[in-house]
This record gives sequence, C-alpha cells and structure tokens, in this order.
Amino acid sequence: MKRETFWTTQKTMANLFSVSKSTISEHLKNIFDDVEFDKNSTVRKIRTVQTEGGREVKRKTTFYNLDAMISVIG
Repeated sequence: MKRETFWTTQKTMANLFSVSKSTISEHLKNIFDDVEFDKNSTVRKIRTVQTEGGREVKRKTTFYNLDAMISVIG
C-alpha cells in the first residue's frame, strides 16, 4: 500500500495559520537545518498551471508534505 500524504505550499500554510509567508519560510528552514526531516521526502517540485492575463503559465512550485506542515505549527 502506497503511503498517501497532503501537499501544500508556503503561501497556503501562511494563509491557514494567519502568518506571513516569511514566517513559514523561517520555520521550514529551521526544521531542515535541524535535520528534523529529510528534505528529499518532505519537499516536492510540482508543475502548476495558472491563467495570467488570458494565457496559461506553467511553473514548478515547491510543495511541502503534511509532516513538514505539522512541524511548522508544532
């Protein structure tokens, strides 16, 4: 059975916890600096598509899994 998880961006975490994106970024940096989690298993670059000015723009966006998100609030 494949382990499923929830993935989110720093912007979404900031909105969820009513803090700035820079606050989330600082917490994540501390988590990875302390080697609390393996960055390779908790961070993914996922291609996203959004409409900007009537055109579709594709970008690779950094997403963090549920373990990283829980550590930010912990």
